[in-house]
Amino acid sequence: MKPSIYNTSLKIQENKWLIYNSLTNRFVYIINNEDPLLTTSFESTDCPFKSTLFENGFLVEDGMDETKSLIDKLDELMNDESMFELHINPTLDCNLNCWYCYENHIKGSTMSAENIERITQLIKRICDKPNLKHLFISFFGGEPLLRFDYTVKKVILAAEKVCQNKNISLHYHFTSNGYLISDKITDFFKTRDTRFQITLDGDKDNHNEVRHLKNGDGTYDKIIIGIEKLSQAGCHVTVRINYTTLNIHSIDNVLRQIISLKNLNKSRINIDLQRVWQDSKNIFDDTSIIKKYESFLKENGIHYSCPNKRDQSLHICYGDKHNYMLINYNGDIYKCTARDFTEGNRIGVLSDGGNISWDQEKISRWMKAKLSRKECLECPIAPICGGGCRQKNIETKKAGGCLLGFDEDKIKNIVFDKFLALAENNYHNLF
Repeated sequence: MKPSIYNTSLKIQENKWLIYNSLTNRFVYIINNEDPLLTTSFESTDCPFKSTLFENGFLVEDGMDETKSLIDKLDELMNDESMFELHINPTLDCNLNCWYCYENHIKGSTMSAENIERITQLIKRICDKPNLKHLFISFFGGEPLLRFDYTVKKVILAAEKVCQNKNISLHYHFTSNGYLISDKITDFFKTRDTRFQITLDGDKDNHNEVRHLKNGDGTYDKIIIGIEKLSQAGCHVTVRINYTTLNIHSIDNVLRQIISLKNLNKSRINIDLQRVWQDSKNIFDDTSIIKKYESFLKENGIHYSCPNKRDQSLHICYGDKHNYMLINYNGDIYKCTARDFTEGNRIGVLSDGGNISWDQEKISRWMKAKLSRKECLECPIAPICGGGCRQKNIETKKAGGCLLGFDEDKIKNIVFDKFLALAENNYHNLF
């Protein structure tokens, strides 16, 4: 037997070690003078708990190809035939003008009646898949609620007819700025399984400097009211709070205001703290501040997801899934929502009857990009990050090294944060 290549060791006290295996998502606590991964005691034939180490993946058979095992497990997730995720851009127009938005907004852009019909036909084709049980439709943009009546409702009502006949469950998601939330919209979703992601940029003053209407008017107060209304209607709302070096301390005000909302349904709220990527050149350690906010949310019974909360193993992006695509308002098809919707990034085109003309060269390049670097396959936390983003792998010309810039110390910090998150949520399944 041999130690797994997906083990990471953490020295927590003198002679006391935590070993983590990212493929099985298990920890083991060991008392040893030296790092167990650097000594033979970990795999010694007289080790009293050798069978336990083997059963939980810390030790593997000498001839085992662990990288193949990782690829097989990820392939199983990526090829899940029980679900399909369809993203739709009803428009690339937007009512706001945020400085960091990567999209080129197209004023007045609207999905044609022909493309709405093509999407309806595509949904029928998707639902004809023999193993399909769940259809997830996500509305993106632009601001999707700008076309709520003309596009969104039409697609939803058409999809419901198809799914009801096929006994397929239907779920909706909106990435929205939240400014257009109204009683009409919340009433429509009261009886539907719907989730929203709505973004705030710090407290009212900070937010309104960034997320304002094109005439300069602020949006914060109306968005807060919309979040409360959605939670009352039973919709799940992820409140994504973008932070920078300038607004991170104002998050305290936001969190206190949200939990003080009189009619807020806390069970429907999740707070997601994310640093604006364009701010990454400003070096500062946000760890202690973010952990303070995590503690506050936990004390007040609010779900949260933060950069330090890594409680997932075998991670894949929605774009990794074979049963995933995004359809732009003009019928162009993409695999990534984090890049501009240009002809150069397009991988296909939707046509009559719900048929798709694929760009086979781009599809092939996309499929080969996952775990394409040798360093990724053998990284001790490869199952957590999944080898990084396919899109970045395609775009990055640098041949070697970690795509995310993780060194040994960063990997150990990630593992320790993961231990704390798992210990908080599910202690009995840690070891």
